Amino acid sequence: MVSAQTIALEDVVRPEYVTYKQAAKMIGVKHDTVRVYQTRSRRIEKEGNKTGLPLFPTPMRIEGMRASAVFRRADIEAYIAEQQNRGDSITGRPPRNAADRLDQDASHGVSEWLEKLLSERSISKAEVARAVGIGAGPLRSRMSGQARWRTAEVPALEQLLGEKLPTGKGSKKRR
Repeated sequence: MVSAQTIALEDVVRPEYVTYKQAAKMIGVKHDTVRVYQTRSRRIEKEGNKTGLPLFPTPMRIEGMRASAVFRRADIEAYIAEQQNRGDSITGRPPRNAADRLDQDASHGVSEWLEKLLSERSISKAEVARAVGIGAGPLRSRMSGQARWRTAEVPALEQLLGEKLPTGKGSKKRR
């Protein structure tokens, strides 16, 4: 029997459902972070959500599989929109999936392009950080893929290197 919180296995492959890993990619965080969001939301929900934070969607269990779960794609997209549009009075770190950031693949492309040109032109990472207006730590995070490049940082990189980013590497998020 399928309840409201359980989904039949054959329905899992439908595009309107996403796994924890797919949800993490949509949000722009690591897989484990999605589990933290989900656990924290259930705790906040039990306490009555006095903070007004957007609550992470409740996962649906897959029928016959104990450890697996999926989310409705629309619920994840709604959560992302709520996070981006939450009020100024709500405390906490702003969401990583902010509209001014490149998607994961484009950001990776920028890092590869930058790494290649840095070695060719003997430019230090400290110079790059100064030109972009960030510190060494945030630059390291962007270069390693832990954080995504901001859209506004790409022109500063292009100006520093005197070369335009190859087409397709810095394209914005398409949703």
